[in-house]
Amino acid sequence: MPRILLLCSVLFLIRCGTNEPQNPEQIDQESQKTKEAEFQQKRWRDANGTKLESLSWLFGKWADTTTFAARRAQIHAWWSLEDSTIRCKRFGVERGDTSRSEYRLLERGDKIVLKHNVQSRYDGKMITYDLVSIGENMAKFENMLYEFPQTMTYKRTISDSLVIELIGISPNGPATKVLRMFKY
Repeated sequence: MPRILLLCSVLFLIRCGTNEPQNPEQIDQESQKTKEAEFQQKRWRDANGTKLESLSWLFGKWADTTTFAARRAQIHAWWSLEDSTIRCKRFGVERGDTSRSEYRLLERGDKIVLKHNVQSRYDGKMITYDLVSIGENMAKFENMLYEFPQTMTYKRTISDSLVIELIGISPNGPATKVLRMFKY
């Protein structure tokens, strides 16, 4: 019996240690998603010679990888609209309750603003954040008149990884929330 367990363990470790894909269909789906995201980014760049173009790295679907163990999950889906707007729908689940919100990135004159709407708060009014800092793979938005978050920072660390840092004032004092997202 111990030999069988040892043999099974070794075979399991060998199988887990290989970097070969397990399912060719899964590879095709992932490849197709990557091609679709690249096509959408190219289409956006070709159609829009705007400052918003520099934020096209947000395009695609992102899932939160840090809060699932605490029975929470989030998905952010970013895409471009024909009217030079980048839009995001956020869906979240926490302890059985679902929440939705919407983000829009717009150009206002020479400024970029992020409008955020949380469905359950503020009677459906959108909160506006100004872009205060931008880099190749980073964007920081601020609205110091709002409680939480007052700042939202988006950082793409690698091509399929995004970190969102939310900083503000909660009922218990200063608060920070970090979301580690992956592209899927």
